[in-house]
Amino acid sequence: MGDAPDVLIVGGGVIGCALAYDLAASGLDVTVLEQERVGAGVSYGAGGMLAPQIEFAQGGPGLEWGMRSLTLYQEWDEAIRQRIGFGLDLDLSGIVRVTNTPNAWGPSDPFIRRHTQMGYVVKRLDASTIREWAPQIHPAITSGIWVVGGQVDAYRATRMMAQAAVSHNALIRSGVMVTGIEDGCVMTTAGRLCAQMVIVATGAWLPHLVDVPLKPVKGQRLLVALPQLLARVPIFGDNIYVVPKASGQYFLGATTEPEAGYDQNPTLEALMDLGTAAVGLFPELRHASVIEPWAGLRPVLPGELPLIARVPRYERVLAVGGHYRHGFLLAPITARIVRDWMVSNAPLPPDFSYQRFETA
Repeated sequence: MGDAPDVLIVGGGVIGCALAYDLAASGLDVTVLEQERVGAGVSYGAGGMLAPQIEFAQGGPGLEWGMRSLTLYQEWDEAIRQRIGFGLDLDLSGIVRVTNTPNAWGPSDPFIRRHTQMGYVVKRLDASTIREWAPQIHPAITSGIWVVGGQVDAYRATRMMAQAAVSHNALIRSGVMVTGIEDGCVMTTAGRLCAQMVIVATGAWLPHLVDVPLKPVKGQRLLVALPQLLARVPIFGDNIYVVPKASGQYFLGATTEPEAGYDQNPTLEALMDLGTAAVGLFPELRHASVIEPWAGLRPVLPGELPLIARVPRYERVLAVGGHYRHGFLLAPITARIVRDWMVSNAPLPPDFSYQRFETA
């Protein structure tokens, strides 16, 4: 490996690791710079849900790209398993959305009508079919829908992407902090490093290195354990989601705190609210053991779609970030867009351009 790689990726979260995997697998010489360890930030604490129809209920480019990313996840899971012997723990059993409102989601419901017209699958669930997916859900819940989607184990998937990238000769340098950007170069605690292309993928800290209208949005969640089977797939309620994980663990989330700035401390008030909402959805959770409270920062841009674009004034710096709640969902398609741009000279989609901020 030469002193100057083809690509320097700043950031070792899920976006940085997805980029590293897809670019290295295409034959490019890739180095990742991570100031802590791979997956140490939001990628550690995320629920790992893949729910494009829920997250982009109104449709639009987010839904389109999210659905494409789901397909790519299946390809990646198999390719990574063949490459390193372990996959992404991908589960595409679906997503269930429920509500406390009786008789919701009738045949004329706008969500069902809109998604059906766009060609996406939506299945109406009655009380009995809801309980096939969520045996311990509150007895008052009688209305729900099933949509395409699923989940990954967020931290494990991030590390498997990183390991697969390394198997394709990518280099991951932990403990290296980037302090500044030049065209094609970065200033770091390990000195000045250069590449044919620098990709900045530092999540909520993106505006510390490049000019972008991004703000952090704090989110808190709880990880709990209960020996009973509450649900087989992620369950979205009216103000809470419950995500089943291995060995009887459940993610309960998540708050949305846009005024918190860069504070990442869990707060008792928020965690109590999460617990109350979760028990309202699954009463048996009142007996759950708390394993870990956690808070992290989601990077959000105007319009809540990510940025994948050259940084103005630079030819050799690409900004990739602002995925908000959709980092895991959109990681594969984000990496594929960048790979196709670098390897095949495909255009970057205008959906993720800088110009949309100027228009807004």
